[in-house]
Amino acid sequence: MFENKEKAAQPEFWVAAQQLPRSPKSTFYAKLDETLESFGFAAKVRQICTSAYKQTGTGRPGIDPVVYLKMIMVGFFEDLPSERGIAARCADSMSIRAFLNYALDEKTPDHSSFTVIRQRLGLDIYERIFTLTLQALREHGLLRGKIWGLILRSSKPMRRCGRWCIAIPRSQYWDYVKRLAEASGIDPEDAAAVRKFDRHRPGKGSNQEWVNRTIRTLKSAGPKTAQRT
Repeated sequence: MFENKEKAAQPEFWVAAQQLPRSPKSTFYAKLDETLESFGFAAKVRQICTSAYKQTGTGRPGIDPVVYLKMIMVGFFEDLPSERGIAARCADSMSIRAFLNYALDEKTPDHSSFTVIRQRLGLDIYERIFTLTLQALREHGLLRGKIWGLILRSSKPMRRCGRWCIAIPRSQYWDYVKRLAEASGIDPEDAAAVRKFDRHRPGKGSNQEWVNRTIRTLKSAGPKTAQRT
C-alpha cells in the first residue's frame, strides 16, 4: 500500500529551520570546497578583486566575487548551457547552496548579476585569477609542463557546437601570431593585417576537427553522475 501525496489544504505558515529536511551531502562539492580552502582561494580572490569595488562603505554591498566564481565552476562541471541555468541550479540545490555558503532563507545571485560582475572585474583581474587557479592546479599535481592553459567556455558559436577551448595569456598568443605572420611575409607591426592573417591562417584548427580528450575527461568526472539534491 502507498500513501496518496496531495497538496495540503493549508500549509504551515512558519517552520523552524532545524525542522527542514536535510539533503545528502554532495561529496564532489564538499571535496572541491576543501581543495579551494586548502590554498586560500577565497581570501586571495577577494584581495585581487578589491580594486574593482568602492571602499566607501555606503550603498548596498556587491555580490562576493568568490560566490560568482564558484557559480561559474558549477556551470562548467554540470555542463549548464546558460547563466540563467546556472543561477536556477544554484538556487534549487541545497548542496550547492552549502558550497556557496548561502543559507536556505537567502536568495542566491540572479543570472543578471553575472553580466554586472563580469564587466566590473575586467580583463586584468580575470588574468590574475586565472594565474592563481593555475598555480593551485600545479601545486596539486594536476598541471604539468612549461606552457600553462586554462579551460574556458568558448564563445557562443563554438558553444553551440559543444566544444571547449584552452586559453593562454593574450599577450603570449599575440606574440605567437605575430611571429607566424612575419614568417609569412606580413609586417608584424600592422595589427589589422596580423588579425586578418590570424583569422584565415592555415592549420589553425576548428570545432569540426579538434577535440581535447583531457577536457572531455574532466567534464565526465564532474558531479553529473552524483545524486542531484
